[in-house]
Amino acid sequence: MCPLPVRGHFLILTKYVQTVKSKLLQASLQLFLQEVKCMHFPKELLASALEVIKKGGEISENDWGGILSNLKKALHPYLSQIANKPLGDINILECSAGNSIKDKIKPDDICCGSIMNPLKIPGLWLPAILMPRKEKNDTDCVFVWGITRNDDWAQVKIICDLRYETPPTIYDFDIESMKIAFSWPLEISENCGLTLEQMFEQILKAVADWAERRRKLAYEAEIFNLSLQGVKNILFD
Repeated sequence: MCPLPVRGHFLILTKYVQTVKSKLLQASLQLFLQEVKCMHFPKELLASALEVIKKGGEISENDWGGILSNLKKALHPYLSQIANKPLGDINILECSAGNSIKDKIKPDDICCGSIMNPLKIPGLWLPAILMPRKEKNDTDCVFVWGITRNDDWAQVKIICDLRYETPPTIYDFDIESMKIAFSWPLEISENCGLTLEQMFEQILKAVADWAERRRKLAYEAEIFNLSLQGVKNILFD
């Protein structure tokens, strides 16, 4: 059994950690909010759109295009943190194990022009989109799009052979070919079947998910640090 003084220190440390947990959660959230406030969006980001809304109109495609372009500018300083998942690690379909692009593609089946090591391109990759077949004998097509760490819009067209257990449940698939190209929002919108507004919403959701991971990591790091400081006090007091 532990000597009484050490046990007493441990109980005090445990109680201390429990009492500060809620305060740390609030503190880490406040620190994050302060960081978010530093992400100053260009004034023109919402200016034209807000003007349209005030007049009771709808935001045009040109306005959404401008909003997306300025959003990408605002994200630029953070791309090294948020755009860090290699393209090859993307799971294009939620089905069987080993369903990432790199698990299913052969190098010879990749069309990438002058782009080097396409499967290793880090980026903020958004959810894959399964395009419906137009004809019974057509191949299945999946689109992935996003912003690379080098601040480029990119789209990836993947031709697949999907195997269904009972439609629409997919149990496995093979990739026949993949084509990656740098692009721009309007072209991505047309190819992926998304509106520019939907693209904007998907980016915002990805940023929110990143923010939540950052907040949790900061909270866990502070708890761990407190624990180590408590051990230090027990050992050296």
